[in-house]
Amino acid sequence: MKTETIKLKIIEWGASLVGFADMNGCLPEKLNRFQNAISIAVRLSDSIMDEVAAGPTLEYAYHHHVVNALLNEVALKTSNLIQSLGSRAFPLPVSQTIDWEQLEAAVPHKTAATRAGLGWVGKNALLVTPEFGPRVRLVTVLSDYSFELGHPIEKSRCGDCLECVNICPLKAIKGGDWQAGVRREELLDAFSCNTLIEGNKSVFNAPLCGRCLSVCPVGNRAKWLVWTQDERRASEMPVPFFPDRDCLFKPDERIIIETLPVFFADRTKEMVELIEKIDSGK
Repeated sequence: MKTETIKLKIIEWGASLVGFADMNGCLPEKLNRFQNAISIAVRLSDSIMDEVAAGPTLEYAYHHHVVNALLNEVALKTSNLIQSLGSRAFPLPVSQTIDWEQLEAAVPHKTAATRAGLGWVGKNALLVTPEFGPRVRLVTVLSDYSFELGHPIEKSRCGDCLECVNICPLKAIKGGDWQAGVRREELLDAFSCNTLIEGNKSVFNAPLCGRCLSVCPVGNRAKWLVWTQDERRASEMPVPFFPDRDCLFKPDERIIIETLPVFFADRTKEMVELIEKIDSGK
């Protein structure tokens, strides 16, 4: 079965984004029999996430639970599909801590997602997708099936934005820039973060916060427009500035404009030419 056919089937089951990753060198020994992974994301509701900047809400708690359940169901269906094609599959749970001393999962979902090209890791140590910012939940299915693999993203595209850093009530987000190989503790004090979200369990019956997801300009359309209409940032735009269509990165970076959110997809001729220039390496 073609990779695109598998992708469309997973989207039909409820996924918002699907990517395929080479996981060689990224898996623990007990799972290294799998070479590849399917990274699956489901978008969170903007209307719910917009209200979380001041702190988690009951609506967010329920939404979080429902999306997690959907992802686990999609992962199970995906696993069964891959097995029906004669290959092995191993669905990783949406949220499962294996090492409580280090607060780590068996395989971070964001590792599979970045290697599949779905996004980069933001300053808040969460996946930031071009389409929805960090307003997604993730699940991963490991497999030995031969997929057409995505192109890994290996460098942050957050620029000098500090929205998530500033909103964190415990200042757990350190403000560093991610690139492939950077460990989580260089970006985030995971234990402070965990203290906060676990403290919310008594109210929401789940470990939640979500503030940094809510304020990220890549996922928050209103905040993005404020960000890009700042005169200083506008002057740094690599092509003539159009508020709904340009980005916040400095022109001396290798800007991949095609990763902008989908509502900026109405690209100008100049932007298309810049993309072609970047792709050609000139």
